[in-house]
Amino acid sequence: MPYTSKSKSVQFKKGDDDRRQIPVVEWDEKTEIRKKYVRPDAAKTKEESLNDKALTILKENVTKVDNSKVISVLRPQPGEPSVFERYTDNLIRGDKNTYRFLHADRTCKLFTRAFHEHMEQSPGCKGNFEFDYDAEEQRTMCWREKVVCTMCKYESLMYPLYEEIGEEGKKGRKAGAPNRRLQIGLADTGISNTAWCQLMRTVSHPAPSRTDMQRQSNECGEMLVNMNREDMKQQRQIVKQALERSGFPTDTPIPAECDTRYNNPLFGSRTRTPFQPGTQATTTMVENVTARKKIIAVHDANKLCKTASYLRSTGENAICPGHQGHCSANLKPWDSIGNEELYGELLADQLAEDEQPLVIGQLTTDGDSHAYRGFSKKHSEVVNLTPENLRDPRHLASTQLRSIDKADFSEFMFPGRTKRRPCTVEYNFAIKEAAGELDRLVNRLSYVADCIIDCYTGHCGDTCRAYSYICKGQKIWEKELRENAIRYKYPKCEATNRGYNKSNPKDITFQRNFPARIHSTAHRINHRPGESAVLKCEALGVPLSPNSRPIHQLKREDEIYEYHQLRKKNPVVKHERTVSKLERFELYDEKSVEKETYQKDLLDSEKTLRSKRRTRADHSYTK
Repeated sequence: MPYTSKSKSVQFKKGDDDRRQIPVVEWDEKTEIRKKYVRPDAAKTKEESLNDKALTILKENVTKVDNSKVISVLRPQPGEPSVFERYTDNLIRGDKNTYRFLHADRTCKLFTRAFHEHMEQSPGCKGNFEFDYDAEEQRTMCWREKVVCTMCKYESLMYPLYEEIGEEGKKGRKAGAPNRRLQIGLADTGISNTAWCQLMRTVSHPAPSRTDMQRQSNECGEMLVNMNREDMKQQRQIVKQALERSGFPTDTPIPAECDTRYNNPLFGSRTRTPFQPGTQATTTMVENVTARKKIIAVHDANKLCKTASYLRSTGENAICPGHQGHCSANLKPWDSIGNEELYGELLADQLAEDEQPLVIGQLTTDGDSHAYRGFSKKHSEVVNLTPENLRDPRHLASTQLRSIDKADFSEFMFPGRTKRRPCTVEYNFAIKEAAGELDRLVNRLSYVADCIIDCYTGHCGDTCRAYSYICKGQKIWEKELRENAIRYKYPKCEATNRGYNKSNPKDITFQRNFPARIHSTAHRINHRPGESAVLKCEALGVPLSPNSRPIHQLKREDEIYEYHQLRKKNPVVKHERTVSKLERFELYDEKSVEKETYQKDLLDSEKTLRSKRRTRADHSYTK
């Protein structure tokens, strides 16, 4: 085969401009051809490449700019090393400058034993001790280390630098106490196992295996759920003991409140799923007789299951619950996540587990819940008493506020102004009483004017009772509110739902350990953060060291928690919050101007907007 020069294949040929897709510039005597050469970086070529949609748009937009500038792209050359290349090309191992999670006393014992053994083996050696980083073993957050000498051949035995959990009847190596304590702490926060590994890498600590952490999360999660259920039984017994100490029978009906929290709204996802978008729900019942208002029952509903998702990806028709393997879901995919009537029945079943069930006399719920229906049906079968259903004022007020905002009020709906109407009525009554006597009328109206001013400024009392014809000096609604305030309070369930957001945020989905995080939070709310942490470690077999610094810090945390709880209930602090709120409203009224804000259909045509406007003649309040 004859030799062909390859250099000719790279020479310039006719038509190369079209082949390279260089924009053709029409020649003009005044046109100046400018050429720019660009040599890209090989490492950044893929990151800085344009996508297909952008190329289509840019080809259309290039006609709007000056095309006299020609850019020639040259062959990429190796550029600067990447971030990881700069950190991995070093031949010296950098584990000496990282951190390890070690037990203080066991580490001292390791070095003490190694020191004596080294003195016996090499009496004249002047070497230093260091960990053998090639032989060390990491077990999640725990480490097994051995010490070697930098000059002689001495090396110690492998030594676990952590506390081991001795469990009877369990084979295999012993688990590390810090690993279990870590899962107890993570269950009280919104940090996942993946986020914890990221934190460990950031502080230059080798990250544990996420598989090991997930396995320990599953094991500790079941323990936390069982522990809190037993604790809620004790809380129900404490309520009965409090009734007995106050002179009431233990079967006295008590008031309670109930509410359900969802991880997603139950509406507005027609384009994503035909079912309700909510996948997890938590129903909580709180007693309203003790000072701290303890949580006495919790039910968690879950539709999510990682095992079922994996089985369906392999072609198996796995339906939750009931498929092979572990199933974290307790509802079927087509079941309604908003079935609060079922949740109420399950809460009643939890109360019925006690030898002498707690009797609920009044149950406060929101207006859009059927939890009372299910709870009363089951609870009445056990205690032969149907509880009274009360509505909480917060949901009632918010519902009425939304209805008022949507209503189209007519200017003729409320004839007369609020302050003018009472003045007219007072004047008519005074004329009727004076019976034509002018001096008596003037004398009477002089007192009536003062009492109207006092009434509207919030000082309704003796003056209204003495001189007013229409006001008796005491507002009826205030009396009713004082008598029934204890029956209609509903803040504890709302506060509990906010507490769930700390360990189970709505923007993070915990499929397997969702119940563990809910029950861990309920235990923390019942026992304060520090005390709850100590009790959970003790119940899971990893008690904290007595009289240690962590114990004193947890005690101090509870003191700070109690201080803030009492401070928020202080009347002076409440008044300061009210004043601050009023100042913000006054500032808004003073500084606010009309601004363009988000509105629907801003870009629609006027014809479309006219077709969407309501043409209803009647007002909404007449329906």
